[in-house]
Amino acid sequence: QDPGAEKTLEGYQARLDYYLELKSDSTLLLAEEMEQYSEKADFPLGKVVSAEYKGLYYELVEGRFDKAGNEYLRALKICESENLPYIADIYHTLGLLYHTSDNYGKAMEYYELAHQSAAKNKNPALEKKILINWGSVNSSLKNFSRAEELFARSLAIPGNPHDNYNIYADLGNLNMRKKNYRKAVAYFEKATEIHP
Repeated sequence: QDPGAEKTLEGYQARLDYYLELKSDSTLLLAEEMEQYSEKADFPLGKVVSAEYKGLYYELVEGRFDKAGNEYLRALKICESENLPYIADIYHTLGLLYHTSDNYGKAMEYYELAHQSAAKNKNPALEKKILINWGSVNSSLKNFSRAEELFARSLAIPGNPHDNYNIYADLGNLNMRKKNYRKAVAYFEKATEIHP
C-alpha cells in the first residue's frame, strides 16, 4: 500500500464533498479517478469510499436508488473481502438509502448491522448517528418504546451537541404522535436550548 494513500484519500474526499454539494457530475469523474488511484496504490479503503461517493451521487443528485444501492453493495463486498472496519459506515449508508426510500424493514436490518459493527470497532460517533436513524425508523413505524430506547442510548454517547438537538427534536415529534403534548413541548424546548 502507498504510504501516502490515506492523505490522498482525505484530499479526494474534501473535493468530492464539494462537488457533491454542488450536485455536479464531476463527483462521478473524481470518484472514478480516486478508484483508479486506489487500485494502483493497493488501497482497498479508497475503492470503498469511491463506490460510496458514486452511490451518494446517484442517490442524492439523480434519485436513482437502484444504481446507488449497487454502488453501496459493491463497497460492502470490498469491505467484507478486505475485513475493513469501514463496513459499519457502508451498512449505515445502506440503512439511510432504505430509510429515505421508505423501505423501513431493510433500513432496520442495515442499521442493526451497522450498530453491531460500529460498537465492535469502537466508533462511538458513528454509533450515535446509527442509533438516531434507527430510532427515527422505529418512530415512523409507531414502535415508540423501541424508538425512545434507541434515542436514549444515543443521548448516553458523548458527541456533537447538534446530534443531541436532533434527538430531542425527534423525541418531541415522537411524543406529538403519541399525543403526549406536554412531554413533546419539553423536548422541543430542550432542542431549542441546544440549537436555538
